[in-house]
Amino acid sequence: MVSTADMSDINRLEHSMNEDLDPKWNEPSTRGDLRHLAMRIDTKFDQFRAELRIDLMRTMFRGGWILFGGIVTATLSMFGIFATLIK
Repeated sequence: MVSTADMSDINRLEHSMNEDLDPKWNEPSTRGDLRHLAMRIDTKFDQFRAELRIDLMRTMFRGGWILFGGIVTATLSMFGIFATLIK
């Protein structure tokens, strides 16, 4: 899920990239211009990777607790069934 703050960052990045890649620009691009563009893109991908990693860890943690709860519930109900069968 992309928040509005993320969308504004994406829009700002697209705007700055469009300025860097303006076809009407008459001056040649320098290595510095391309380096700045690459650094901006790399920074955004690093932020995306970090957010994805955090979301993945949060999902795994939540899923682990759900699985643990299911196993405990199944084990307790199994003991309850065996206890009634033994009597």
